[in-house]
Parts: sequence; C-alpha cells; structure tokens
Amino acid sequence: MLAELVTNGTIGNILGMGTGIGVIAGSLYGLFHQSEDKENKICTFKELKSLSGDGIMCSKNVRLSVKQSNEHVIMIAPSGAGKTRRFIMHNVNHLKNCSLIVTDPSGEIEQTCKTDKKKYILNPFSKNTVGYDPLFNCKNDFEVRNIAKVILKNGMVASDDNSGSQENWISMATPLLASYMLMNYHTKTYSFDKMIENICILPITSEVVKDKKGKIIKATKSIELEIMMSNVQCAIIEFKSFMQVIEARQTLSSIRTVMNSCLQLFLDDSLKDMLTKPSISMSDIRERECVVYIQIPEHHSDYFSPLIATFLTQMFNYLLENDGLQVFCMIDEFGSCGLIPSCCSILSTIRKHNVTIVAAIQSLTQLSSLYGELQGKQLKDLFKTILVCSGLKESAEYISNLLGGEEYIENKITQSRKLMSPSEVRMMSKKDMLIICDNKRPVIDTMMDIVA
Repeated sequence: MLAELVTNGTIGNILGMGTGIGVIAGSLYGLFHQSEDKENKICTFKELKSLSGDGIMCSKNVRLSVKQSNEHVIMIAPSGAGKTRRFIMHNVNHLKNCSLIVTDPSGEIEQTCKTDKKKYILNPFSKNTVGYDPLFNCKNDFEVRNIAKVILKNGMVASDDNSGSQENWISMATPLLASYMLMNYHTKTYSFDKMIENICILPITSEVVKDKKGKIIKATKSIELEIMMSNVQCAIIEFKSFMQVIEARQTLSSIRTVMNSCLQLFLDDSLKDMLTKPSISMSDIRERECVVYIQIPEHHSDYFSPLIATFLTQMFNYLLENDGLQVFCMIDEFGSCGLIPSCCSILSTIRKHNVTIVAAIQSLTQLSSLYGELQGKQLKDLFKTILVCSGLKESAEYISNLLGGEEYIENKITQSRKLMSPSEVRMMSKKDMLIICDNKRPVIDTMMDIVA
C-alpha cells in the first residue's frame, strides 16, 4: 500500500501542501505582528502611506489624500517658520481640479505662484480688487439677519471692548441693523456702503406732525420711516422688535453709539471701491477652478476682521449648502480673521461637502482668546492633522502631551518617558516638521523647499 502511495506521488503532494501551508501561515503571522506593531514612537513618512493622495502637501514626503485633507489641517508655526514659502505656496502651485481661498497679507503668494485658475483679489487697498457686497450673496432673510449679527459681533471684537455691557448693547442693536439690511435686501435701494452710512447718520425715529384729529400729516426722514414705507414685512417686524427694547431716549442713544462704533470699518473710504464694484459671486467657487486671494496687510488685520469674518462666514455657509468642485481654504493667521459664528459646527460638517480648511496659527492660545476656553478646545480637536514647526513656546507643552510616551526597560524595570519633551518640540530642527495625523503615530519629515 505504501509503495502504491509513493508511486502515485500522494506523499509528495501532501508534503508539498504542508510546506505551502507553512509558508502561508508564516506570512500571515508576519503580517499580523506587523499590523499589531503599536509601539508609540516617532516614525518616518511611511507611517502615513495609507493616508496619502492628491490633497494637501504637508512636507517633502507627505501629501495627504483629498479625503484626509477634508478632515482639516492646522499648522502651528511661529513667525518666520516658513508657512508661506515652504507650505502654502507649494499647495497653491500643485493643487488641481479644485478652487482655492487663500489669505495673502502681503500679496506675495499671488505674485509668486503660477496657476491657471481664474483669479480674484479681495484687497481694499487695490484698484484691482473684486467687489464684495454681503447682501448680494444672501439667499434669504435668515442669512441677512445672520450677517448683521456677524458684522456687529466682529466690530465689537475689533474695538477691543468685549465687556458684558457692550455685548448687551450689541444684542439690542442687532434687530435695528437687521431691519434696515432686510429692507435694502428686498428693495435694493442703496449700495452697501450708502446703506451703512444711512444707518449711522439718519435719525432712528421720525419727528411727526399731526392734525387736530391725531392723523400724521408730516414726518421727518428716518430709518423708521424708510422701513415702514418700504412695505417689506420682515423688515417692519424686525424694526418693531427693536422698538420693544427702547424704554428711554438714553437707551436709544447708547445703542446707536455702540452700533456706530462697530460699523466704523464699513464707513472707511478704503472700502468704497470694494463695496460698490460688482460683487464676487460665490457660485463661481464651486462651478469653475478659481483662486481667491484675501489681501489684508497683517498690521491692519484686526481693524478689517469684521470684513474678513463676514466674507468667510458667507463663503462657508454657501459651500455647506452648495456641493460641487473641491475647495481648499488656506487661512494664515486664523486667529486674526475675526470671529466666525458656529465655527465648530462648520468644521464638523463642511468636510462632507468637499471642503478642506487649513488654519495656520502662531499659538493655540489664539483660539482660546478669540473663541473662549471651551470652544477653543473643541476647535483644536476638529483638526485631524496637526503640523508643528520648531520654535513654539506656549503650544509646545500641549504638543508634548498629545504625543504621549513610550516605555523602555532600565535595570530590568519598565520605565516610561515622553516621546518629546516641550523643550524638544521647541528645539526641533528648522528644516523639519512634526506631523500628527488622525490615529497614526507621529511623523517627523523634512519641510518642502523654499519657493523662490
């Protein structure tokens, strides 16, 4: 029987099968143990290979997929670390099949980068600026009310007075501004700058003359009269809502004073060209490849933050409600761009609509200063990729804690230590970038070359 098995080659086949199974088992064992390598350590760029693609370029060897990019990126880098020429410019030059929104304070990105995309420049100091009328891009009454709130809130932040009393006056003034904006939105009577001028100068209520029967026969020009004569019901209701809070002329005067202070930017002559030119249409961003350069000099950023925050708020809301072309928003000095209402909600939902937000800041404390401790912490967690440059101070400890620790054995005793201490984070090489991405281990890779 044994001879017969040998003759038929059965034993040979069985042995061959056994060898094959052993090889497969060994391979599976190796793969299993490779995938189970969860040792926390600083890795090379290969750690992020599964997340790579044609999205944001982070460093020389790390380029994220568009899907991973849409989970948002925050870059923490002090001034002079190379945010512009070693990061943003590379992305402007190489991102394809998309539109871009880029803050470009000095104009050097627009002048240096070469792109076939249609170019829009938003710059109140340039004759080449595109027009921007916040009302033009509103689609309904809700958006008009929201923009009124954004303008006043950021005007208050820009004035450096966030006291509780002023916030109360802003809350009272919002229905007044909203009512006049609603009237103009529906009637298109004034350009945006003229509308703001009127609301700052015209009397709020009219002086009336009545006949013997009590019927009004004459009324002086006022915001109230214009709104009532417009027959725009939503504006009339909003104005009546405002009048409910008026108990004394002193209250009215205080509201007017605070509101006018918050609107000062929109009375500035430097905005006249921008507010009166034909407005940029936000639909272009989704329908064709465009690049919008927001060029506000850094030393004027606080003063112009109501304008930038209004524009970005409208843009994000539009992108949330209108799908289309992929959009990458690269916002340098994110903390100086004003307060964007519902920023956490925007970040958590806009990723589903083919939008990447790349925020560059000098310190994480900027988020807390602008949005408060709780919302600032939530914002940090909504950026799934963190890019870290050397030279950090306050943020170095946060990064050190985020990296976690590793275990090692010394004198037969298991010890633990941080992957990088705050000092090591601060003293990284200026040519390196630390990348913390999603649930992957941290990576250190070389920064991209300087774009000349």
